[in-house]
Amino acid sequence: MFDYFKKYRVGVVWGGLFMVLNVLMLLPTPLLTKYLIDTVIPTKNTDMLVLICLVCVFILFLGGLFNILQSFFFGKSTTMLLLIFNSIF
Repeated sequence: MFDYFKKYRVGVVWGGLFMVLNVLMLLPTPLLTKYLIDTVIPTKNTDMLVLICLVCVFILFLGGLFNILQSFFFGKSTTMLLLIFNSIF
């Protein structure tokens, strides 16, 4: 039975990797927001404000990209695994 799954193991590993990367992209956002509210806005540092906003947009873009890749690899693997289960049972 494990011979059937060898073909899809790579897709599942890539999907898991992109899931972890997607979660890691969510972690810096609250820290950036805290720094923005506590430090940047009271000092009226517009250069840092622009930089933090660009970093937040970049993080959101990477998170979305990792989410799409995660869905692609897991969706592809899940579809093929369901076909295998249907052919076995």
